[in-house]
Amino acid sequence: METGVLLVLGALAFTVLVGGIELWLARHSRRELARRASVPLHPLSRREEMPRLRSSSTRRRLRYVGLFVGFLIVTYVGLVLLKIVYSVVESWF
Repeated sequence: METGVLLVLGALAFTVLVGGIELWLARHSRRELARRASVPLHPLSRREEMPRLRSSSTRRRLRYVGLFVGFLIVTYVGLVLLKIVYSVVESWF
C-alpha cells in the first residue's frame, strides 16, 4: 500500500513538474517570437506580447493524464525488473 501511494505521489510530482516546464517554455518562446515580430509601422502600435493561442483544454488534459499513467507504468516495470535482478543476484550468493 505504501509503495502504491509513493508511486502515485511521484507520478503527480512528475506531471506537475512537466506542466510547469511546458508553461515556462511556452511563455519564453512567446516573448522571443514577439521580439522578432515584423517591423512596426508606428512605434506606438507595437505590442509587447502576441495574442494568446490556446490549445484545446481537453487535449492538454489527456496529455497530462497520459504522462501520469506513463510514469506509473514505467515505474512499475522498473520495480518488477529490479526485483527480478535482485532475486537473480541473491541466488548467486
